Amino acid sequence: MNNFKELIRKFNDKRSELIYATKESLSITFFVGIIGLDLISLVISVIFTSLNLVYADMPQEELMQYNAYSSFISYLIAFVIILATIGPRVIKVVTKQFAKKEALTDGFIYAVILLLANIFCSLFASIIYPNAPTNDNQGLIEALVNSQPFLMFVIVVIIGPMFEEIVYRFGLFGLCYRKNRLFAYTLAGMVFALIHFNFKTIGTNDIYSELIALPSYIAGGLVLCRAYEKNGSIATSYIAHMANNLLSVLMVLFYR
Repeated sequence: MNNFKELIRKFNDKRSELIYATKESLSITFFVGIIGLDLISLVISVIFTSLNLVYADMPQEELMQYNAYSSFISYLIAFVIILATIGPRVIKVVTKQFAKKEALTDGFIYAVILLLANIFCSLFASIIYPNAPTNDNQGLIEALVNSQPFLMFVIVVIIGPMFEEIVYRFGLFGLCYRKNRLFAYTLAGMVFALIHFNFKTIGTNDIYSELIALPSYIAGGLVLCRAYEKNGSIATSYIAHMANNLLSVLMVLFYR
């Protein structure tokens, strides 16, 4: 609790959104985000199937198009629900944070740190598991970006990072930070990594590519937590997250 009070005191003059965050609002934000997105995706899948928009032996290109549109609709609905959950006061404070030079500067600094962390983890992974196949999450994103570049740009670069920063930094990290700073970093970093992990690969050879990718996601989650903590606002962590994803999308499009 002392860690949280210190953070509030430190950033009180910066009008951090954490000032208005209650334990209940942070809990709801996290659980609505982590459960709501999957539920929305499931409902959309059922609707698309009932309308015969999805069927067996669907051509690959059409399947990619469906996945892209399904992801876009799911994220958009979940994003609107999350905004309603955090409330207008927090939204107003966050919006003002984006206008601050410090948030922009620190955001890009942490984007560079995030890039370096990813490079280091990739080099380490290449030593442990040379020529490792791409993990399922990254592979799907690359396929979707190549198939629907504009739509996936909106999802991966704009909506997705904002949604994840609200859910995992503002919600989960902010909630855990009230108890213990180390606990907040540990849990938020692990959860962020595990949401990118394909548990269906357990018991198959594909699990190795998933495990080798975990350190990169954990490092990314920790860097983004620190970016959030730096100014007590998702403005900084969002800019870092967005810049990192933008670079990834551009690399996919450039090397396709």
